[in-house]
Amino acid sequence: MVNVMATDIDTGVLYQFTEKSVPYDDFYQAIRASTAFPVAFPFYRWNNHTFVDGIVEFGPDLPTAIQRCREKVDDDSKITIDTMITYPGGIEVIDKPSKNAFENYLRRRAIKQYENGLDQVLAYMMYFPEVNFRYLGVPSKSMGNNRERIDFDKDFTWSNQLLGRSDAKFALEQPEGYLFEQLREYVKLSEEEKKQISVAQFFSK
Repeated sequence: MVNVMATDIDTGVLYQFTEKSVPYDDFYQAIRASTAFPVAFPFYRWNNHTFVDGIVEFGPDLPTAIQRCREKVDDDSKITIDTMITYPGGIEVIDKPSKNAFENYLRRRAIKQYENGLDQVLAYMMYFPEVNFRYLGVPSKSMGNNRERIDFDKDFTWSNQLLGRSDAKFALEQPEGYLFEQLREYVKLSEEEKKQISVAQFFSK
């Protein structure tokens, strides 16, 4: 069972593509539509739509994953969620304002993705109280800024692979559901306290 999403940049409509809605031989087009990252990669024209990455419109799409699981089980308590946030629980502090429009766009996007990642996971925990939220992965350090994230040099990607393995190991060593509950506690901190400690640091203290 596979689900990917893409945003029609002309209308702002978010489209979901699954193995049921797209023929196997055409599914590569859904993947291309879903990975058309604005600025870095060109939009993708398909079926009279102009598609870009689904994250332009929406953050982590756990609700669709849960809906797909409901096709297999008759009770939400039989659904288990493991997820990862790819932005660390903290925003880099910038001392000097930028007058570069592109830099400001990237900054805005980084803040939006950071907030969406944390806030939406918390919202899903509230919306689906019977679902078993089991393991949560959060990078213990930065995986690179927006520009670096489209660098496919082996040295850069390998370091992120090692980071992912280490962070996944840490998440799996915790009791089931523990880091999700820690996330609840983190958001209760004051804004000043959050500036002093990231989510990852809070988890590992």
